[in-house]
Amino acid sequence: MDHKLSVVVYICEQVDENTAKANQVKQSGQAKVKQLADKYEEIVKQFHEYTVKFGAVLPSL
Repeated sequence: MDHKLSVVVYICEQVDENTAKANQVKQSGQAKVKQLADKYEEIVKQFHEYTVKFGAVLPSL
């Protein structure tokens, strides 16, 4: 009986370890997606500012 219990405990520990790793990867991925989304928004904003300035200069050419 003790052997079966130790096997079950070992399996539960492995499941907990794998769950923790999966959660860490998920959180890391979410942080990276947020970082990329913020960078995308920054680029879009800068592009919009550039096109507005370019549009203002274009008629004078």
